[in-house]
Amino acid sequence: MHTALRDAVQQAWPNCLHAAGAPDAIVDLDGDTEYLDELSPLDSLLRPVSDAAKENSTYECVDHQDLVYMFRASGSSAVVRRRASPSDESEGSLYVLKGINFYDFLSHRHAFKRNRDVFYRAIQTLISMPPHPNILSPPRIFAVANRDGGRAPINNNVERPGTRLSLRDKARWWLQMSLAVEHTHHTAHTYHKDIEPANFLVDDQGNAILIDWEQSVSARYTIAPEADGVWDAAEVVGLASSASPRACEAAEVFSLGRTMWVLLQEVWVADLYHLGPKEIIVSWDEDAKDTPDHWKAVVMRCLHLDPNERIGLTDLVRFWGEQQHISLD
Repeated sequence: MHTALRDAVQQAWPNCLHAAGAPDAIVDLDGDTEYLDELSPLDSLLRPVSDAAKENSTYECVDHQDLVYMFRASGSSAVVRRRASPSDESEGSLYVLKGINFYDFLSHRHAFKRNRDVFYRAIQTLISMPPHPNILSPPRIFAVANRDGGRAPINNNVERPGTRLSLRDKARWWLQMSLAVEHTHHTAHTYHKDIEPANFLVDDQGNAILIDWEQSVSARYTIAPEADGVWDAAEVVGLASSASPRACEAAEVFSLGRTMWVLLQEVWVADLYHLGPKEIIVSWDEDAKDTPDHWKAVVMRCLHLDPNERIGLTDLVRFWGEQQHISLD
């Protein structure tokens, strides 16, 4: 009987995929052992992390049934409310829950496993890295399934019709962005791989925070030209290799420079998103007339076609640090 019922469900399942993938769909995970078997227990997820990094990390676990769905955010994220007990209906603190797309599990098992692995790698990378004020902190709360029973992208601050950011704000953000990438390479001895405007958030204090640590794919419009337009930069020999840290740094300096140009020129990202690095012509028009010439010059040094001629991260941090102390009126 169980086999017959399962076969019948499998035949009807394709018609249910759309409903199950809807943002407000409710799925009972505790009864789906096949789905849970594809997820890692928390201790297994954290096993690759060094003992020292684990000792410096504090976190708690919350049962997913204690989270109340409020509304969908971007991608596979949602805003949830945590309740103190199953019967608690009071208003509680809101959290952003980032997870793995259940729709992929239902319809694209290969994509699900790939997205799961890069999601786990992002968590492991953040826990392993020394902390930095301009890099996203590791998760403090893990939503788990018991088998026994506001920030906005930095380009959102730019893409507001009729407004223009102050040079003071931009100078502060460029320094913080440079500090975050320098810390990634020179202190954590790793790389980010997807430096673009959407991966810098602005927190409540107006500081730029680097997010998205999957180290999986790269945006075509900010990837370094030596990657030759390849989507996965890891496939390019030497670009993200620990044996060539200067090549990796130079590639991310280019991405950082492209990000700065987009925000200084205030280009609409939607117009660039599907363009490769060689299809974008960097220019400065009337929209950037308030940008100092020496700022434009340092951005162009980031964007030099020859990686060996690009400015280094240490010098880039020094430059933007000096800009914090000059008059920008």
